[in-house]
Amino acid sequence: MVMYYKDKLRYNKEWKRWIPHRWRLYVYWYKFLVIAEKSQDYSVDWKQYQGWGGANYILGVDFNTFWKDKGKQLFSTKERNQEPKFNLTTNQPKTEGIRLSLLCLEKNAKDKPYLKIAKEVYEYELGISKEKRPRHPEGEFGADKLHRDSEWYTKDGDVKNPSNVDIQKAVGRYLKRSRKILQCVSKGMFPQERK
Repeated sequence: MVMYYKDKLRYNKEWKRWIPHRWRLYVYWYKFLVIAEKSQDYSVDWKQYQGWGGANYILGVDFNTFWKDKGKQLFSTKERNQEPKFNLTTNQPKTEGIRLSLLCLEKNAKDKPYLKIAKEVYEYELGISKEKRPRHPEGEFGADKLHRDSEWYTKDGDVKNPSNVDIQKAVGRYLKRSRKILQCVSKGMFPQERK
């Protein structure tokens, strides 16, 4: 059997099983679930998460422990194109958008002003905050654009400097998306409603 690069990313050699999406999407799902469970604004329907271990388990372990304990039975399949017990609600998730939505949500403690969130996300992403090593964006829009001095591309391809309003709108969109994801996660779906 010939394995292509994309296949290698989704085949777990240790388990000898297939995983339909990149591992980090399951990390994001788990993190959104933890946030939803801790929040008073959302009520997680744990009946939709049979096999995950319940609220106490999820809140008591980190993702790596969860993945080691539960990942194989919840997210993998023996054959390549089978449906796992738990799958994403889309075949083409917007990974970078989900990641930035989660990051903006995590930085939004106590309803900070959007410009402060943008600054914290920008500093985190570029390693300025010393919380992690620098990360460069994968797409045309990344957290590096959440800074007043960065280049911002218009739909026509023109480059302009974003105003504070542009930055606030971007953060607002990410936070709105994160709230939608939290609603879906509370119902057992990720990253969006099933169509």
